[in-house]
Amino acid sequence: MPLVEFAAGTHDRCYRCMEPGDPKLLICSRCRIARYCSPECQKADWKKHRDNCINHKQNYKEHGDPAMKQKVRDFQEWHDVWRDGICAWGTFNADLANQSTGYLLNHTYLVEIEPLSNKQSPASRFRVKSGGMLPDTQIQEQFDRVPDQGYRAQLGEQYARFVPNPDLLRIVVVCYPLYSASANYVTNIFPDGQATSFIDPSRPESRLLSAALAQTWRKQFDKHVRNGNVKGHQEILQKLIQEIHDQCSPEVD
Repeated sequence: MPLVEFAAGTHDRCYRCMEPGDPKLLICSRCRIARYCSPECQKADWKKHRDNCINHKQNYKEHGDPAMKQKVRDFQEWHDVWRDGICAWGTFNADLANQSTGYLLNHTYLVEIEPLSNKQSPASRFRVKSGGMLPDTQIQEQFDRVPDQGYRAQLGEQYARFVPNPDLLRIVVVCYPLYSASANYVTNIFPDGQATSFIDPSRPESRLLSAALAQTWRKQFDKHVRNGNVKGHQEILQKLIQEIHDQCSPEVD
C-alpha cells in the first residue's frame, strides 16, 4: 500500500521559511510537492524533507493494481490542488476563538472524501463524506483500523512528525484506504494577518466571526469541494468580516 504523504506548507509559500516565492517557487524534482523560495532554502530543508520525499512516479510503477494506481494518482492530484483550501476550511471548522486554550494541542482536523464518478478535473473529483475536528485519540483509532500492519505503522510515524503546537493545525485526509497527513500554522494559512480576525477569544467580534465561519463550514464545505471551488474560502471570509464589522460598528447619527 503506498503511503500518500504531503509536507506542511502552502502552494505559494516556501516549505522552509514560509515566505512567498519570487517570482516562482522551486519544486522538488523527486516528489513534485515540496516548494522552496530559493536553492538555499531547498538545500537547508533537505535533511528534514528527505524523510517525507516520495518518488510518486516510482510508486505508480511498483504498484501493480491499475485501479489502485489511478486512485492514488487522483488523490494526490486533488490533494495538491486543495492543499490551501483544506487548511482554510479546517480553521473555519475549528472555531478557535470559542475554544479552550490549547485546543489544537489535542485535536486534529479530519476530512474523509470519496470519488465522484462524473467529475474529471482534479479539483472536483471528490465529495466530502465526513469531517471535523476530532480528539487525537480518535485519529489514532482511525489508524488502528487499517488492516495492513506496515501501512498502519507508517501512518503513525507520519502523523507523529507533526508535534502538537497551540498554533498548528494538523490535518488528516482519508480516501479509504489512502491517508495523508499535513500541518500548517494558522497564521500562515491566510495572508495579511486575516486569521487574527477570528482566532482571538478576547474580542467579541472575533468570537462572532469564528462562530459564523464554523456554521458556514457545516453548510457549504461539501458544496465547494464538489464544485472544485478551491478559493471559495477567501470570498466567504471577506464577506463575513465585513458583515461582522457592520454589526459591531456603532451607529453614527
